[in-house]
Amino acid sequence: MDRSVNIFTQETTAAVTPRQYSMTRRAEQTGRTRARIIKAARAVYRERGIASTSIQEVGRRAVVSPATVLNHFRSADALARAVVEEIGRSLRLPDDREWTDTPSQDARIRRLVSEMFAFYDRSTPWFELFRGEMGTISVLREGERRFWRRIQDVYARTVGPALRDVPLRGAVFGLTSPLTLGALRQAGLTVEQASTLIGDVLVDRVIKRSKGRTSG
Repeated sequence: MDRSVNIFTQETTAAVTPRQYSMTRRAEQTGRTRARIIKAARAVYRERGIASTSIQEVGRRAVVSPATVLNHFRSADALARAVVEEIGRSLRLPDDREWTDTPSQDARIRRLVSEMFAFYDRSTPWFELFRGEMGTISVLREGERRFWRRIQDVYARTVGPALRDVPLRGAVFGLTSPLTLGALRQAGLTVEQASTLIGDVLVDRVIKRSKGRTSG
């Protein structure tokens, strides 16, 4: 009885394993081709923007046919959406839930400023590239909306109920905007120096003053 079961098991394994192996190889190949197309599209976007990039050019850069590109991405918009999402992941959007080593609110607010300014600094080339296409490329507008929803959640968890105060909210977002960072960089400050300055202003002049008004 045991012997017959063993024989049956061996036959079943021998029949199934090659098929499973083939499916695994096919999935890996599909994943590599998809990644190569995204990498190629990202490179072409960097050179000429989304609107001026064709499926044919992406295929040439990825060394695949246009039909293969469309087999992985139904349209140019679908490809652009995948690339924009990949760019977002590579730029590492700040996430306060990862700041487990920063317990106090004052320290977390300073961390927020530092993380946001570092993010703006590393994303500047893409921002400059896509800024002119923001009004015409729907994928970029969608990406911008997702970005601000996530960022607002980070600010709400970090700063807390004080953001319900409209003037305070304006001050917090204004002081930590890319325009503020740009102005401070033009004044000769490094990203780190700008982060320290604005972090101190927010904690010592804005947040603590707001707490004083609330307690009073």
